This record gives sequence, C-alpha cells and structure tokens, in this order.
Amino acid sequence: MEEEKEKKESKKQKVEGVNAIVNPISTNNQLKYPKRFRIYDSGGKGYVFIEVMESAPFHLKIEDFVKRILNDPLLPSLKNKCKHCHRLIPVQIVVKAEMQDIGGAMKALISEHLPSSPSDPKKKFGILFKSRNNSSVQKEDCIKEIADMMGKNCEVDLKNPDYTVVVEVFKSACALSILTDYSLYSKFNMQQMIDKALPKK
Repeated sequence: MEEEKEKKESKKQKVEGVNAIVNPISTNNQLKYPKRFRIYDSGGKGYVFIEVMESAPFHLKIEDFVKRILNDPLLPSLKNKCKHCHRLIPVQIVVKAEMQDIGGAMKALISEHLPSSPSDPKKKFGILFKSRNNSSVQKEDCIKEIADMMGKNCEVDLKNPDYTVVVEVFKSACALSILTDYSLYSKFNMQQMIDKALPKK
C-alpha cells in the first residue's frame, strides 16, 4: 500500500511540474477524451505539448507510442490531415530551462536508457541541442555537461549514433529525451515518414 501511495504521489508531482512550466490548453477534445491526452501551450509559435495521461487505455513508452504512429500503415492515407504537423518528437521529461534542473533530469534518463557496466559493449551517442527564445542555457555548456555524464562505455558518433540525446529549449522550458533509431525515423519528421510509405511512382 505504501509503495502504491508513493507511485501516486510521484505521478502527481510530475503532472504538477509540467503544469508549472507549460500551460494546459482548454479544448473540446479534452472534454471528449479526458483520460487519454492533455494539450499544453509551449508559449512559442508552432510548438504544442501533448501529454499521454497515465490513465490512457494503452501502456507504451512514449517513444514506442510515437514510433507506432509513424509506422501505422494508414498514415499515408492521412497525409492531408497531417499536413500541419511537421515533427512528432517523443519527449520523456520536461523541466525548467536551468542547468541544474537539466542536469538532474539527464542523470535519471541516462541511468534508465544508458546504464553503464564494464561488460557492456560500446554505445555510440550524439547530442542534438536546439534553443528558441532563451538566452540563459548555453549550447556548448549544456552539451559538455551531458557528455561528461555518459559512462565509460559510451562514445560520441554524430553520424550514426545508437542513441540520440534530444535537448529542446524554448522560453523557460526544456524537453529532454534519449531516443533510438533517430535517423531511421527521419528525425521523427511525420511528413518524411509519410512520403517514405507512399507507393513509388
């Protein structure tokens, strides 16, 4: 019972943390599907957060969920409906755009996705950093701090990484993920994935 209570508290804190950084958008869809998704305003033009709720009737990691969408055989038939969606990037955690918060979150993500062990084979990684409407988080400092956290069995390979560390800073928020198959999924570019799936003329 205590363990279940702690998990509920952790989920509550996670949602409250996101609410403190980006603002929920009230839409009719929220009323229709209140237990599946929640939409947030990123504060910047052309960027929207869509949170998959804990109570959603499917149990997939966010990266697997987005990959399933991009692999859906029906996706090419929805080309016109998806024309305003450029990229669908899985975000594993959102924190304040401050180096202390980014560093703490990255340690947790690295521990989960890139655990280090002397017997493990070498793992290649690359770091992608983008910043919009923010001057407090410096690209070089952020990349160096994250690279220094990587285990001894990790090495940099920007051309063909096994893992891609995505850092997206916008205004006061920072979205973080450690993703696989980044190039295979065309950098999670929905339009390119649709074009790949369309029959060749």
